[in-house]
Amino acid sequence: MPLLGGTVSTASRHLSHTLTLVVNLVVLGAVLAFTVRQAPRRRRGGERRLSRVYGPSLLVGVGAVFILADNTRHVLQDSGIWPPGVSSPLLVVARP
Repeated sequence: MPLLGGTVSTASRHLSHTLTLVVNLVVLGAVLAFTVRQAPRRRRGGERRLSRVYGPSLLVGVGAVFILADNTRHVLQDSGIWPPGVSSPLLVVARP
């Protein structure tokens, strides 16, 4: 009954975080590629403003960076590179 409060092994958590990162990279990469490929179609439709033509691609790219940053943090914490409970690994390096 792991769904109702059981424990999860370290190996399964590490695998889960790694798979989540890979799947998100593939899916968000595909969504970004799709929005970039649709930009010329929006321009041909008579739209001249760059924000209307490339705005969706920019928003998907920025959102993907934030989503992947959290997934990367999980993988780095599982690997022991990023200490748990620290918002930034730079804080650990800067401490005396």
